[in-house]
Amino acid sequence: MIYTISVIILVIIIEVLIRTVVKKASEKKLREHRQKALKESLTKDYSNISSSLKRVELQNPLARILIVEKDEELLDKLRSLLVLDGYSVDSVISGMEAHQLCLLNHYDFVFTGEKTRDISGEELTNRIKQKRPDIDVIIITESVSSATPYDLIKEGAIDFIQKPYVDNRLNDFVRKHLSKRREKIKSELEKSIKTSSITENIPAGYFLLKNHIWGYIEENGFIRFGLDTFAMRLLGIIDTVDFANLNITLSKENPLFVVKKNTFDIYFNMNLNGLKVVGANVKIRQNFEDLYQNPYKNWICKIETDRIKEIVSLAMFGKEANEYIKSECEKLKAELTNLSINFDKSILEQVDNETFQKLVNMFFEK
Repeated sequence: MIYTISVIILVIIIEVLIRTVVKKASEKKLREHRQKALKESLTKDYSNISSSLKRVELQNPLARILIVEKDEELLDKLRSLLVLDGYSVDSVISGMEAHQLCLLNHYDFVFTGEKTRDISGEELTNRIKQKRPDIDVIIITESVSSATPYDLIKEGAIDFIQKPYVDNRLNDFVRKHLSKRREKIKSELEKSIKTSSITENIPAGYFLLKNHIWGYIEENGFIRFGLDTFAMRLLGIIDTVDFANLNITLSKENPLFVVKKNTFDIYFNMNLNGLKVVGANVKIRQNFEDLYQNPYKNWICKIETDRIKEIVSLAMFGKEANEYIKSECEKLKAELTNLSINFDKSILEQVDNETFQKLVNMFFEK
């Protein structure tokens, strides 16, 4: 009996040792891969995107982080620590660069100093939370005894971390906030599923134009476009979509796409010339009900342009976009009430051609 127990214990010990060795070997290989990615990425030139941008992309990162730090030596150290811990990292020295990158890319966190090369951390935090409230801001501070980091938390930052950075402390700090962020997103997702409606929030990383076209900027610089929940609720399940021809340059005469419903052609324009169409999602023609039910998961067309900043200047993000959809919804309800039309039923089944054209002019021709 004692012999049998001894053998079992020995087997368990050997198994634990094997697992430990395999785990350490795997962690070593992963770290070497991250070190290689860090070294190679820092030799690349991203100045065409942002003048001081350094970008390190990992496969399956834990999160995407943007760092803004005017002290380049400290910036290098923080970038290295985060990459080796498993995060994809963009880094710049300018607050205005960081603000523009937040409008163009998805980030989970922004780490910013109390002062950047050109603007204060307070101003940057305020700008980010106005346009991209989905991004969590963390303050890099030299002293926790000063009032500055606490003032920045009042502006919307979620926490602060003190210089100098310590590897284990930084890792624990980011993991803690990543866990909180995931729980928050999960909770909001469950809530949105229960209350999904015409005013469903626009997803993080997307932007909205006033004629209810949503956009999403891909990493290659192309921009996907589709119709928001408001547009699909008003139009209902459409008959078909006419796409602009590939490689055509958009203008007032060449719309982004045309939605056909009953006897109507609804034109969706970009109101900017010089945008080239490079893709059309013809698969949506197979099931327009899916487009109606999941408008943000089903893009309609794609463009290539060097005028991204002009498009972004016309766009609404985060809270601003969601508030705009809600205001348009209230405007639609008021208009339908005046016409004695039930908002909760299929709108187009209750209006005549003249009224429908009026609604199209009111909400889509902007």
